[in-house]
Parts: sequence; C-alpha cells; structure tokens
Amino acid sequence: MKRYLLPVLTLFFLNSLLTGCLGHGMVVVHRSPAPERTVVVKEKRLPKRVVKRKRAPRPTGKYEWVKGHWSWDGNVGKYVWVPGHWERQQTAKRWVPGHYEWKVRGRHRVKVWVKGHWEVVKTTSAVQERALPKAPPRKRQRPQRPTGKYEWVKGHWSWDANVGKYVWAPGRWERQQAAKRWVPGHYEWKVRGRHRVKVWVKGHWEKVGQTQPSKVRQTQPQTLRRPLPARPPRSANARPNPRRGHIWVKGHWKWTPNAGKYVWSDGRYEKKKRNMRWQKGHYKWKEVGNQQIQIWVRGRWVR
Repeated sequence: MKRYLLPVLTLFFLNSLLTGCLGHGMVVVHRSPAPERTVVVKEKRLPKRVVKRKRAPRPTGKYEWVKGHWSWDGNVGKYVWVPGHWERQQTAKRWVPGHYEWKVRGRHRVKVWVKGHWEVVKTTSAVQERALPKAPPRKRQRPQRPTGKYEWVKGHWSWDANVGKYVWAPGRWERQQAAKRWVPGHYEWKVRGRHRVKVWVKGHWEKVGQTQPSKVRQTQPQTLRRPLPARPPRSANARPNPRRGHIWVKGHWKWTPNAGKYVWSDGRYEKKKRNMRWQKGHYKWKEVGNQQIQIWVRGRWVR
C-alpha cells in the first residue's frame, strides 16, 4: 500500500506546484467563454396608407412645394407623418427632392428620410433675354408738388432678381440744384445670372456748361438679331458615296465676321468609334458686338 501511496503524493505535489496553488490557498477554475448574444433586427416598412391634407396657401413670390414624408421616431417605435411645406426658390438653383434610405436604428431596420436641398444649376445654354414690359402699369395720380423749385422724375422699370421680373418704380419730385440741370436716367443691357436684362441707370444733376456729351442722354446701340437663312443651298442635299463604318454628318450654316453673313458648310462622313454614339450639333444664340447671331456647336462622340 505504501508502495502506491508515494507516486500518488508526488503527482499531487507536482500538479499543485504547476498550477501555482501551493502555499497560496488559491484554486484556479477554467471557465468556458460566454456565448455571443445575437440581436434580431426587425425590418419596418413604410405605412401603405396615404395621408392627404389640405395644402397651405402659397406665399407671395416664387416658391416650390415640398411633399410630405414619413419619418422614423425611435421614441415611439413607429413612423410619423411630416406634412409638406413651401420652399422659397433660389436664384440659379434647382430643388433636388429628398429620398428614403435603409438604416439600422437599434433593433429595427427602417427607412430614414434624407432631406432635399437646393443644387446649383450648371447651365450650358445661352443667356435668356428679358425685354421690358410693353406698357407701364395704370396711371397713378401724380403727388402734389412741394413748395419751391422741383423737377418731376418719371417712373421706370427695375429688374428684381429675387422675383425674376421687372418691378415698376413710381416717379418722384426732385429738388432743383443751383446752376445745374437734370440729366434723365436711361436703360442699359446687363447680364444678371441666367438673364440678359435692361438695368436702369439713375439720372443725376449736371453743372450747366459742363461738356460731357457721353453722359447726356447716352443712347445705347440697338442690338441687331441675325437669324439663319430660310433655306440651305442646293448643294446641301448632295451626298457622296456611302462609306462602310462611317456616319453622315449634315452640313450647317457658319457665321463669318469678315463677310458679315452666314456661309454654308457642307456635310461630311465621320468614322464610327467603338462603344460610343454621335451627339448631333446644334445652334445657340451669341452676342457679338451689337449683333446677335446663331453659332454652330459641333457634334461629338459621347459614351
């Protein structure tokens, strides 16, 4: 019996020494790691019902209507309807509508609303010309002339970029100044954003005898509009023998400043390019000096 007891005690002693429990009174317990907790995400779709509410009255000016949308409220755990509203238009910008995107919010996968925004319009088109209104508004009674020497200044049209139109500025009485005379205001063509408009240059008082002919009723040269000829020449219908792997590009009118007229440019064959399509050329109005002519924009290959 003693012969078997000694090896058992030796093994027990070595095991205690290796585990670091000898002389410390400590017991090492190996525990298996806790299993990972899996969270189930529930998908919440938008409500099918459509909320119809009376649209608010449109404010004065240029406004864009923004439709209502569903918004996820994590406090109540459901979608809440946000009504539409009027958004004031911004110059040279367009409204990009909002949209939904799938997002995880807590234990739910919901559709989150991304707000719309104003985006700058990258225009390559010609500037739009805005002429003055044909007639001023109905005649208003002229205010009573103040006591003293006054001169009546007529009303005029003034371009308002916020509303995108001409606004009438009524006339007024201007007090006369000694040894000076009144130089009436006038219109000048200016480019304002995407519009070419007539801007009012205010009148002013000028000393009598002052020789500045450039400021006295300076007349602006009238812009001459040069349209394209009514019919192309007979050679426009002539086409050479077709070529394989080519496309036919029609001829066009080309403005020549030296001759001061449009000259016909014959068509041609253009070699096809792989995985590309031909974008046709077009005309656009352009101001050259005191003339408005139609410039040909060449076609090109696009993907």
